[in-house]
Amino acid sequence: MGHWKTPLLFLFIFGAGLLLSAARVDIAAASNDAMFTRYNIHVETQERVNGVPVYVTSYANYIYPPSGLLLLPPNSRVLLLNKSKPYMIEVLDKNIRVNFEFNANRMGMDFEHYMKKITSPTPVDLKGLTGLDRKGIEEGRALKGMSKRGVMMALGYPAVHRTPSLDSNSWTYWKDRYRTFRVQFDSSELVSGIID
Repeated sequence: MGHWKTPLLFLFIFGAGLLLSAARVDIAAASNDAMFTRYNIHVETQERVNGVPVYVTSYANYIYPPSGLLLLPPNSRVLLLNKSKPYMIEVLDKNIRVNFEFNANRMGMDFEHYMKKITSPTPVDLKGLTGLDRKGIEEGRALKGMSKRGVMMALGYPAVHRTPSLDSNSWTYWKDRYRTFRVQFDSSELVSGIID
């Protein structure tokens, strides 16, 4: 009667081993597909009725979302989960999934192309940033005297329909879904003013 248990136990252990191997391969594949963020990503923390947090970000990169901010700094490791609607990324360092609002018509590119602009396969080099740039990046905001590179790392890639050229001396960003502000640069490409 007990003779059938041994082969069954062997099959169970063997099957579990195969499942664990497959899981390890999936994790390894996910790690290989992981990218590093080039810029801050401003993530709005929303809560559902049951108290489970929902994380949402936008191509407009709302700087002051109304319900709470989670700032993902440059070099955060992310994984692109959905390349079509609903767009979603996983933040591997924080073990969270973030819904990504994206409008291809306004950005003039598809989501996959946009992700290539805001992520890198290797960590981003932060050398050459001034102390003021680093402060703005850490705080997720533009400060007078910051460089264009520092502003982009602090606030994210500006939405193309409002800032069609990065060569412009005025970049538009969103405070939230309804209010914008402009970052003005002088001839040295340093922030000369922030206009509401």
